[in-house]
Amino acid sequence: MWRVYEGYSSQFFDEEELRASVRVNITLAVDVIGRGVIPPTALQDAGSLGRRRATQLVPLESVIQAYRSTERVVMLDLLAASESWPHRVVERSVELLLTTFDVLTDRMIAAYRETATAMDATRRRAELEVVRMVVDADHADEGRLVEGARALGLPFKGHWFAIAFAIDGSLDNGEPRDPDYDRFEVERFRRRLAASLHATANVVLTGEGLGLQIGLVNARDDRESAVRAIRQCVDAFEGSSRIRLGVGELTDDLARLATSCHQAAGAARAGARARDARVVVHHQDALVDILLDGRPSTSAARVQSRLEPLEAHPYLVDTVRSLLEHDLSQSRAARALFVHVNTIAHRIRKIEELTGYSPVRHQDAVEFALALRWADGA
Repeated sequence: MWRVYEGYSSQFFDEEELRASVRVNITLAVDVIGRGVIPPTALQDAGSLGRRRATQLVPLESVIQAYRSTERVVMLDLLAASESWPHRVVERSVELLLTTFDVLTDRMIAAYRETATAMDATRRRAELEVVRMVVDADHADEGRLVEGARALGLPFKGHWFAIAFAIDGSLDNGEPRDPDYDRFEVERFRRRLAASLHATANVVLTGEGLGLQIGLVNARDDRESAVRAIRQCVDAFEGSSRIRLGVGELTDDLARLATSCHQAAGAARAGARARDARVVVHHQDALVDILLDGRPSTSAARVQSRLEPLEAHPYLVDTVRSLLEHDLSQSRAARALFVHVNTIAHRIRKIEELTGYSPVRHQDAVEFALALRWADGA
């Protein structure tokens, strides 16, 4: 079983320890056949082994296979040595042996799972604390961040970047979903994300911050390979949940990742303005929306002054859109709207009359574009 089962190698524990535990199980099997009962200390040994293998990060399936391998060897040896025994004695010995290994395996599995669960909970608390300190730029006691990172085996340097995401949705009939279900979806997505990034990231930590789910990613080679894996995970995620995910810029230091976290959060909020159900938005691609979101009252006032006076005349809003889409060219806008260029000129004067701003004057055109962007997202 050494170097055969995953986790059974010197990277996880010493081979002599395996020899000792197998020796204990074989001695126990002989003792059980001789006495006809399982000694209480056997259960303690099985529990101790389960806890030890869990802390050594040996896969549980491998530990079970090792147990069953020992059982098979002992069983074959018993059958070979019992050819001259009475049938009833052989039958009883085989039953005792099977029962013994079943009981020991169950006890080992229970102890392994208890230990693994406790370790996972401890690690998760440490992850959440590290994410909190990074997001808050809480470096007043940087020693705590160093200590937490060391406990999690995190590299301080490397290709670090942040992501921020939110998951929400409705049932197929359009009714709002139970918030508990959304929390379940967040946890499910978090696990899928970690699995998807296994090949392109050394580390993926997730927690909460800035009103969103925050992820800290240490890419193996470059950010874009990891982002492609993230995008594939978002697209392939089962179900009808809406997902908006923002990506922050790279930094080479875990302790300086707060800026990337805020960038990712801004990009994720900008993604909420998109009409697509699932979006992955880079911070650099969302600067305008981030600016608008950062000043909602100014953005709303811009809509009120530039677009609300045109609400009674939808064709004027269409004209503004067409002019912006065609570099303020009146002739191209006219062709796109299937009207005469003089009609466009007349509409421009009407827009100026109603709003006080001209959609063909560069500064005013920028304001109209920002107003439309905010209104479309709202």
